[in-house]
Amino acid sequence: MKRSPELSDLPSPDSSLAVIVPMKPLTLAKQRLRPVLPDAARRDLAYNMLNHVLATVTESGVAAMSLLISADRQVLRLANEWGFAFVLENVSGYNESAAQGVNWAQQAGMDLETITDMYFDSVLLDYPKVSSKWDAWAKKMEGAEQVHILGKKTDLKLSVKGLVWGADHAKANIPGGEIATGVVNEALDGHIYFENPAVLGGKLMYDTYLEWKNGKLVKATSRTNEDYLHKIIATDAGSSLLGEVAFGTNPGITSFSNDILWDEKIYGTIHIALGRSYAMHKAHNYSAIHWDIVKDMRQEGEVIVDGVTVLKDGELLLGEI
Repeated sequence: MKRSPELSDLPSPDSSLAVIVPMKPLTLAKQRLRPVLPDAARRDLAYNMLNHVLATVTESGVAAMSLLISADRQVLRLANEWGFAFVLENVSGYNESAAQGVNWAQQAGMDLETITDMYFDSVLLDYPKVSSKWDAWAKKMEGAEQVHILGKKTDLKLSVKGLVWGADHAKANIPGGEIATGVVNEALDGHIYFENPAVLGGKLMYDTYLEWKNGKLVKATSRTNEDYLHKIIATDAGSSLLGEVAFGTNPGITSFSNDILWDEKIYGTIHIALGRSYAMHKAHNYSAIHWDIVKDMRQEGEVIVDGVTVLKDGELLLGEI
């Protein structure tokens, strides 16, 4: 008789890297997992994991729950094979982990249940299905030459000529959800304003405004921590230029949490990155930093690529082109 998998069946990854996330009570977690875990054996393994976390947190007297998602590539591969996005790394440190989950909610200005809903909605996507769509969108951007970003206090033109677009499938981090490329900075011209704070090193820079003329940064202001903003963009020769431009594509993330690895994936946003470009995009901006700053396009915004509107007021139109 085939036995049900137990917690002891889980691998013990060597990597200590982890992303800390809040979790819902077990019964609601089961409801969310059922559609993405049709296989009963896998679902039993997942439930045993959740039961163990619940017991650990209850014994510690902490009301909130959390899981550690290992960043180890081998563990992520095993997780994908199970059809389960969460791999329990160890059972120590849950007091600290749960507290950090609560802090994340407070940082975002949300209650824990709301931000946990958003968490599950974003990480339990059918990634094979949405990845195919995102790849198709990225392919449609291949061969593009100019990106024109319009919005609140924003009119920015940049060149992507000769560069490669790619989609994030959540293979390196969870959640996934962006299509991106580099920037040809010699043609960078115009200005951009960010409705939500730029975030780096725990500092928030509200009302950040950046302006370039003929490929050179000529103005950088923010209402808070402006000295810090100036310090970052003066890091080196490439830190005041752009290493990336991207569209957020994850429909499960709907609100800003002031955590860039989440905010940059919000469907209907765009982001640019100051500093280092990625070799996979065939771009050539070199810097010690790579700082993503997200612009919300859902209320007011348009992105025009070679004369064709591909995003309008938060709605990506690449599927219609």
